Amino acid sequence: MFLIALNMMNGEGNPVKPDQENFDVDHVKDAPVSMAAAVVPLAIPMMIGPGGISTVIIYSSQVSGILQVSAILIAGLFISLFCYLALMAAGRISRLLGDTGLNIMSRIMGMLLAAVSIEIIVNGLRTLFPSLM
Repeated sequence: MFLIALNMMNGEGNPVKPDQENFDVDHVKDAPVSMAAAVVPLAIPMMIGPGGISTVIIYSSQVSGILQVSAILIAGLFISLFCYLALMAAGRISRLLGDTGLNIMSRIMGMLLAAVSIEIIVNGLRTLFPSLM
C-alpha cells in the first residue's frame, strides 16, 4: 500500500489499476452478456483496492460490540453513496479540475494513502512487539 502511495505522489499513478490508455472499451461492449455479468463482481475490489480491503479487515478485527459493528456498516453505506455520487459526476469533475488539478489530487490522495499505510505498519509493529512502545 505504501508503494502505491509513493507511485501516486511521484505522479506515476496506481500500478495495481489497469492502464487507461491501453484499455479497449469496445472489446468490453462487444462481449457476450454472460461475460459482462462475470466482470461486475470485480468492480468493487478494483475500486476499493488492496489498501482499502486490508484497512477494513484490520479495523473490523478490533470491533467489540454491536455499536461498533453498526458504525462500520453505516460508514460503508456513506462511502458507497459518496462513490456513487462521485462516479456519476466524474466527467464534470474531470473537466472542472483539468489535467493539472487531477495530478494535484492524485498526489494529495497519495499522501493520505501513505499516512494510512504507515498507521497500519505501526499498529502491526505494536501488536507484534508490545514492548517497543
